[in-house]
Amino acid sequence: MPPKKSKAPKGTHEMPDGSYMKDSDMPKGKKGKAKKVVEDKAPAKKKAPASKGGDWKGHLAKTFAQGKKKDPKYKYSQAMKDAKKTYKK
Repeated sequence: MPPKKSKAPKGTHEMPDGSYMKDSDMPKGKKGKAKKVVEDKAPAKKKAPASKGGDWKGHLAKTFAQGKKKDPKYKYSQAMKDAKKTYKK
């Protein structure tokens, strides 16, 4: 499509109400159409690749269950430390 030809005389701009304004009367930095503000989209979350080998969550659950059998006050945080020592990737 060919660009629209302006009806406004050279050195002027057509205003929305149909009147004309000289370039020299235009506010500085406001010549032409205003640019649309485009909001940045949030970056897409990347999924972790499927791990090959052991299942960490399963191993941790087993370690926690075994620890709870031995000591009812056994904490999940301690299970994580213990499971880390015995986990094989």
